[in-house]
Amino acid sequence: MSDYLNPDVQSLIDKVYNEGIERANGQAQQIISDAQQAASGLMEEAKRRIQAMEAEALKEMEHKRNSLDSELKTAAKQVLSNIKNELGETLSTKIVTQGPAKNDLNRITALGPRRCQAGP
Repeated sequence: MSDYLNPDVQSLIDKVYNEGIERANGQAQQIISDAQQAASGLMEEAKRRIQAMEAEALKEMEHKRNSLDSELKTAAKQVLSNIKNELGETLSTKIVTQGPAKNDLNRITALGPRRCQAGP
């Protein structure tokens, strides 16, 4: 078909075709560049969100650990207090019902005045 066209017309058609290709390539490059920038922005936002979630998780974990430590200390103090009370009651009951044995008095005395205070 191009054999039948005037060389000037063929040259004009080729020129318009080439300009169209160049313009399409330019637009394609701009679309690719815009997409890459958008993807980069999305990645940065995702990284920021991940860091914020990690920081929040660490903060929550630290809070729970501190709370658990506090609960464990309180429970340990309560257990120790219960043991002291039961020991005191047991010793008092034994002393009242059986009277102090020499061995028991030696043990009580060995504990010292701060640990066990004998009543009148």
